[in-house]
Amino acid sequence: MSDNFCGRCGQYKGLTACPCIVWEIQRDWNYDPDCKPTPDPEWEDCTTVHGSDPSAVAERWAEEEDAQGDYDIVGGSDAHIRLRKLSEDDEEGPWIEYAVAGRSVPEYSAQRVGE
Repeated sequence: MSDNFCGRCGQYKGLTACPCIVWEIQRDWNYDPDCKPTPDPEWEDCTTVHGSDPSAVAERWAEEEDAQGDYDIVGGSDAHIRLRKLSEDDEEGPWIEYAVAGRSVPEYSAQRVGE
């Protein structure tokens, strides 16, 4: 990766220091998109992700989470997560909740064979 991109979050930073933040992410395994709000959320610690924008951090988490499993988010099982900023002195920000969805996009190609 070029020096113009942050090695932690992958965002373009030019020649300046990246302002990315560490975010703690938890997933609600009882999430049901037809039942809002979830009556009994079961939050489980998942991971931390670097980034500056919370929605981009949520999307990056989903991409990494799906790649480690069965692609359930892309397969139509939305995820309910919450995230919060973690500062260098271990101060925690308020939780921000997101419903994360994905979709697979089929891609096809064709090449002429013979004549």
